Amino acid sequence: MSGSRTQVLSIRDVFARCDSLRGQGKVVVDAHIGAPSHDPPLPVEDVLRRAKGVGRSYTPFVGTKSTRKAAAEFAARTLGLPEDPERIVITASGAHACFVSMALFRGGKLLLPKPGFPLYYPQAETAGVKYDTYDPLSGDLVEEILSKLSDDVRGVLINFPNNPTGHVPPSRQIEELWEELSRRGVALINDAVYHEIYFQSRPPFPGDLILDTASKSLSLPGIRIGYIYSSDREVAQKIGRIVYHTTAGSSDISQMVFAEEVRAADEVYFEGVREFYRLRRDALVGALMRLGFEFVEPKGAFYVFARHPKFPDSSELVSRLLDPSRDVVVGMVPGAAFGSAPEWMRISYGKLTMKDVELMERELRKELG
Repeated sequence: MSGSRTQVLSIRDVFARCDSLRGQGKVVVDAHIGAPSHDPPLPVEDVLRRAKGVGRSYTPFVGTKSTRKAAAEFAARTLGLPEDPERIVITASGAHACFVSMALFRGGKLLLPKPGFPLYYPQAETAGVKYDTYDPLSGDLVEEILSKLSDDVRGVLINFPNNPTGHVPPSRQIEELWEELSRRGVALINDAVYHEIYFQSRPPFPGDLILDTASKSLSLPGIRIGYIYSSDREVAQKIGRIVYHTTAGSSDISQMVFAEEVRAADEVYFEGVREFYRLRRDALVGALMRLGFEFVEPKGAFYVFARHPKFPDSSELVSRLLDPSRDVVVGMVPGAAFGSAPEWMRISYGKLTMKDVELMERELRKELG
């Protein structure tokens, strides 16, 4: 292996290269972006045909009454939360929900998972929040987080099923963590955006602040709608003010689409979503096992976090798979983009077809020789 250091590519770097090579006529396997490919509950074009008078007036910056009510019903049905629209604030995407939640802790310190969603760390800095990190893959999540607490830590952010690993800890650990943090007066922020994409028993989703988005479970990333559920109505009002100061609210057209979609998203629909990704996960895991990869057991979301002993720096493998001289280009993301050790890489199967998995296995086999 070469001793030279290969450039670490971000998700957007890989996305851009794949898009460019596709434009040049290359066959591209998109295993980079964390995007879904299942159908939403309702065809969006059908929902839009019912839009009348939408977009002509300013709407409440915390969200329209109809959308907050729909989100509250959805949170009650899927997350087991008390149904209360006054605890709901609509945000301009799940990423915006994350930033707004962090901004509540300006001047304080948070604990963030690492590896984790890459936007967590610059968002904390932008929000004026200091942070330390913990390992979300720890065998004892409670001890891992409690050992990192200090007097100035005001909140802990968790994300299970986890991006980039697909990991889900035992339910009892999540519940015990919630109990311990509550006892210490430390807030729990639960980035629960993959809450309907799990493959074993349903994990619990406790927290002082629960974050969700239309992007993942509903397969509607383009409408850019998320929401925050606060266990405290007064905190929800503070969240609303931050939303006003950062976006003055979200598109009412997108809110209308979101409200109709979540009302149509029943358990039968989500069972189909889970089966859709389970088939892809199983095919990908089988291919990686045949090729000698090691990986974190993917229990949810649509990611596999993997490494191979032949590539101590995954950036080298990622770069090779993006070489424009290839007939088939494969886009994956180095683990370093998520704050992980260099040997790891994230493979997203959110947009993969079964044919894509076959092509990926073939291209990886070429590199492993």
